[in-house]
Amino acid sequence: MGPKELERAILSYTGGGSAPSISANSDSAMRVMTVHSCVSAISNALKQLPVHLKQKKGKIREDASNHWAWELLTSRPNSWMTKSEFFGMLAAHYSLRGNFYALKSWNLKRTEILELLPVHPDRVLEIRQNADFTLDYNIAFPAPAGNRWVKGEDVFHVRGLTLDGITGVNRVAYARQGYEFSLLLETHGTNTFKNGAFPNAALETDGQFETREEAKKVLDEFNEIHSGAGSQAKVLLLTDGMKFKPISLSYPDLEFLNNRKFQKKEIVGLMFGIPIDLMSSGDTTTFASAQEFNQSFVTFTLAPIVVSIEEAINRDIIGRNGVKQGYYAKINVNGLLRADFEKRMAGYVSGINAEIYCPDEVRELEDMNPRADGLGGVYKTRTSTTKGASTDEVSKSEER
Repeated sequence: MGPKELERAILSYTGGGSAPSISANSDSAMRVMTVHSCVSAISNALKQLPVHLKQKKGKIREDASNHWAWELLTSRPNSWMTKSEFFGMLAAHYSLRGNFYALKSWNLKRTEILELLPVHPDRVLEIRQNADFTLDYNIAFPAPAGNRWVKGEDVFHVRGLTLDGITGVNRVAYARQGYEFSLLLETHGTNTFKNGAFPNAALETDGQFETREEAKKVLDEFNEIHSGAGSQAKVLLLTDGMKFKPISLSYPDLEFLNNRKFQKKEIVGLMFGIPIDLMSSGDTTTFASAQEFNQSFVTFTLAPIVVSIEEAINRDIIGRNGVKQGYYAKINVNGLLRADFEKRMAGYVSGINAEIYCPDEVRELEDMNPRADGLGGVYKTRTSTTKGASTDEVSKSEER
């Protein structure tokens, strides 16, 4: 039995006794609004980030717009998908299932990849490692092709957290009980409020009705007159010693709401690595500024995904020979941190004045080329002597 068959067996198992009657999988988990919000947040953020193909020549970095993979990565991965659609799907599959797969469509000489054809993770039935440590993928193709083994060199594979170095961990499979509990809470909440199990008031009387039909008649007449959004301002007229009594939430009701909050924190923080404040609606401690919100999201959530994608592109698309020639993929997250530009620049100024950085080192951190005048390697503050440059270079710099 392959890993996928085993996973399906686990996910289809519902157990006995008090086991949940709802079975969670990657699709049903998306019906939990917290899961849906987390996946959407990650997918929407990644799909708007620019993807660059660069080449480093010494200390110079250039856009590799003449490379065959340029259009593939920056605009059209295949004939029917845009770059944002492709990387948005990548983020969703990665977040839910721990893996993203795409077949590489080569030219006749197998020197260039013409298209990246995404494969749904459910169609990857098994991955086997050969004696030489290469990988083969058993993929279920649409009829009439059927199942077929594909060599690893023909697959673009982005893995998340992996325990065997071959397949990324499916978060839903490993946290199945938690998702099932969330699904049960969602279903219970929907049914409870739909069926009116949380009445907000009661009619109280010291007397007794002679028949159930008489009591039902009084209650139906009351609800007909006073229930509904258009009846909120109507005046109550109660007879025969009746009293109107508002009902607050009971202890089990409060426990239900608390469980919903706990499940939200568990899914957002532990499963998706998103700072809980980003998915909250004012009931938790918030950051001091929008910059800190963005920085936290980029650092703890997006950065690990971006690194995985960049390295998978370098390995599976650019290839070893391309990397030796200085080509590399770069996903620019600076667009999400524009509001933090002023703070970042102030930090660089402090570093330069303390002679921790020279200008060219700062420019390298910002993925920029060295200064064209060749003076970016000078360590100099407003009050210190110059290090790392000749006297002529300093004189020219001061004249400028």
